[in-house]
Amino acid sequence: MKNYILLFLLLISFGKLFGQNAQHQRPIVFKVGVSYLDNYVYNGRSDSLKTPYFIPSVTMVYDSSLTINGNFYYLTQGVDAGLDFVELNASYEFDIIKKLSAGIYGTKYFYNGSSNAVTGNINAILGANLDYDFNLFELNIGTYFLFTNNHTDINFRPGIDRTIVFGAKKEWKLLPSFYVNFSTLNFYEGFSTRTASRRTNNSGKVTNPNFGTTERITSVTDLRMKLLDYELSLPLTYETNKWGILIEPTLAFPQNTIHTNTQTIRLLPTGTTQIVSNRDSTPYSEKNLNSIFYTQFTVFLKF
Repeated sequence: MKNYILLFLLLISFGKLFGQNAQHQRPIVFKVGVSYLDNYVYNGRSDSLKTPYFIPSVTMVYDSSLTINGNFYYLTQGVDAGLDFVELNASYEFDIIKKLSAGIYGTKYFYNGSSNAVTGNINAILGANLDYDFNLFELNIGTYFLFTNNHTDINFRPGIDRTIVFGAKKEWKLLPSFYVNFSTLNFYEGFSTRTASRRTNNSGKVTNPNFGTTERITSVTDLRMKLLDYELSLPLTYETNKWGILIEPTLAFPQNTIHTNTQTIRLLPTGTTQIVSNRDSTPYSEKNLNSIFYTQFTVFLKF
C-alpha cells in the first residue's frame, strides 16, 4: 500500500509538470551536486561510530515548486564503506492564501544489506506541512508518516525559520532555523536490533540440532510518541545562475532516552519456548545523551 501511495504522489507531481498548457511552460532547472556529511544524524540519534557520507545528487526543480531529487549515500569509512543507501525524494509546494503556503513530500529509501543507518528500518516517508509568514519569522508545522517494515510511525515537526537574502545580486542566503522533532519509535526498534546484532557479530539467531534455535530480540520498551530532539541550524547558500555552494551546520539536542530491552529466547526441538535471559540493553550513549554537532558541505552546478 505504501508503495502505491508514493507512486501516486509522483504521478501527481509529473502531471503538474507535463500537464500545463504549452503557452504557460515555465523554466526547469537541473542541479548536479556533491556533498560531504561528516556524521549522519536523525532526530538527534546517530550510530555509536561516526558515519560520514559522500553524497552525489541529481535534482530537478520546476517553477520553484516541484522538486524531484535523488541522493546516493556512500559511506566513507569502516568495513562497510561504499554505497550504503539511495534516497529518492519528490515534493510540491504551493501558496494557499497570502502568507500561508503548504507542501507535500514523499521519500523512498533503498538500502544495501549491511547498512547500519539510523533510518535503515524506514522504507518510505509521506508527509505534508503548513507554513505561515509572520514577517519576523515563518512558522512551519510538518506531519510525516514513516513506513517501517511492519508498522507506521508518525513524526511531528514544528519549527520556525527566517530567510535572509543579501549581496549585491542577492546571491547569498542565510536560513537560521529552530525545529523540534516528535515521533513514535518503531523505526528505532529496527536500528537497535541491527546495532545489537553487529556488537555480537551475528544475526541474532543461532541453530543447534541438539539445543534448538536461540534468538536474540531487541525491542523498544515504550513505542509511544516522544519528544526526540531540538535542532538549531544555520544553512548558508551562495548561488549564481550556473553554480552554488551550501554549508549546513546543525546542532541537535537529543531528549528522552529511548530504552531498549533484549530477550534471548530458545526454541527447543520439542517445540517448547524458553526465555534464557532478559536484560536492559539501552546503549550507554542513549542513557547519557549529549548534544551532537554535524555539518554538510555541498557544491552544485545548474543547467
